[in-house]
Amino acid sequence: MKKHGCTLIAACAAALAALTGADALATEGGGSQYFSSGSNIMAGVGLGPGDYFMSYTGYYHAHQLNDADGNKRPTVFDVTTVSESLRYIHRTPHTVLGGEWGYYAVVPVAHVDARVGTRRQSKDGLGDILLVPAVLAWHTPNLHWVTAVDFTVPTGSYKKTDIANTGRNTYGIMPNVGVTYLSDSGYEASARIMYNFNTVNTATGYLSGQEFMVDYFLGVHSGKWVAGLAGYSYLQTTDDALSGVTVAEARGMAQAFGPVVSYAFDSVKLYGSFTREVVAENRPVADRGLIRLMINF
Repeated sequence: MKKHGCTLIAACAAALAALTGADALATEGGGSQYFSSGSNIMAGVGLGPGDYFMSYTGYYHAHQLNDADGNKRPTVFDVTTVSESLRYIHRTPHTVLGGEWGYYAVVPVAHVDARVGTRRQSKDGLGDILLVPAVLAWHTPNLHWVTAVDFTVPTGSYKKTDIANTGRNTYGIMPNVGVTYLSDSGYEASARIMYNFNTVNTATGYLSGQEFMVDYFLGVHSGKWVAGLAGYSYLQTTDDALSGVTVAEARGMAQAFGPVVSYAFDSVKLYGSFTREVVAENRPVADRGLIRLMINF
């Protein structure tokens, strides 16, 4: 079964989410339901039968907003989120369409600190829960792939007048596929390809556009170590809408990369990564760090 990233991304300003035209941000508040860079090493490899616990400790920091040309906007903006996402995974002994079947759920909590203009606010609380009722995994000696549909439920705290929120007040549906090629000599190339559909935020009337995302990894396995380069690409494919009216020229795009390393202790695996966005349009410019712990029990 694939090992997805955190479901919680730092909350951005509700006031900015309501802007239109040339001043608009891609998606509401410039954020997303998915924590990009969360799935890279062995993204297409399924887990063996049994039960697993995963802990994701995520760090997100954005200190500037970029416009449609990728240039810094004059807005005072700073958002930091520290999140802890707990995941329970069960991989059954059953197969569906020849694929190994498993399922999981992720429950995130977060601390958000946001500054926009002269306003500053902090908030702690539950994030938006992720439910995945079916993950199917297939294998050949060197090529592995998985597929699933992720469902995000708006369980996090949200208030439209707040600039710090731990939830987005929208449902999400994200079909995705992960693919890994692992050579006999230990070289790995992996990618997780995702497409996210958002629903309307009933508190603001804002519909964020659809999102295409790819997390990737290129690296090498040596004994219990894995190391290499991770990154992600983000592209908003449809326009946002506010109360049914299209928000023009607000689609977002981002590219990021950074180092990743993993070490296996028998039934425990530890993973760490850091990515920095080198291109961002109509979005906050973000640094992301992630520490992941997986236990098989």
